[in-house]
Amino acid sequence: MSKCQDRLDMSVYTVYEPEETQMRVTLSAASSLTDIECAMHLPEGVILRSSSIPPAKVEEETVTWTNPNISRWEVAVTPSSETIRFTVTGRIGNERVLVERVVQGGEKFVLAQLIVCNQSRKVSDYQPGDVLEIEIRLRNCGTVDVVQLFGSHMIRDYLSYIPDTLQTDKGEGAVVFRLVRWRIPLLQPGEEAVLAFQTRAQEGNPHDHITIGATYTFQARSMMYGPYETERVLLSKE
Repeated sequence: MSKCQDRLDMSVYTVYEPEETQMRVTLSAASSLTDIECAMHLPEGVILRSSSIPPAKVEEETVTWTNPNISRWEVAVTPSSETIRFTVTGRIGNERVLVERVVQGGEKFVLAQLIVCNQSRKVSDYQPGDVLEIEIRLRNCGTVDVVQLFGSHMIRDYLSYIPDTLQTDKGEGAVVFRLVRWRIPLLQPGEEAVLAFQTRAQEGNPHDHITIGATYTFQARSMMYGPYETERVLLSKE
């Protein structure tokens, strides 16, 4: 990791919906940094729909947050085929630090879906001991080949992987400790790939729910897209 990333870093995960594009911004800043300013640069015609923390300034094509007091927030904008650019700056003494991230627009190539099913009792909630099947679906809904798809899912605390239950109809899947990895060399237009595995709910979860999600990247038209995030599934505990 570079010295700049040691002091200031930012990631943006994106979920595409028919009516809006949702983005989760995560900011990491050293305590010595001051005058932190994060900006989202919007293409012409794209409008900010919502932000989980109020921006300091909203101009025609730029939304700015100054010294945000939390490290993660959600924003939503109207759908766009154009690139959205994020920048974050800060100061250490007289030195100015800049980090830039780009969210690729363009054709909607891949539709991702995550499904969780309680195999023990066929209900939408859970209790310790239940078997939960997690299924990830990736579909090429574009008009060109999509290559080098990589999907990943981190098995949450208080869920344990049931050995030898991972199956996929395309590509190669593996479980490494608590990380589920999935690589698909090629999806042609209209093709869909499915990966599924089972976990068991454990005792000791102090929360009344578990949130489950997955991320994915891919290449199309010689460009890399992602990381994107599936819609997250919320399971309530009985």
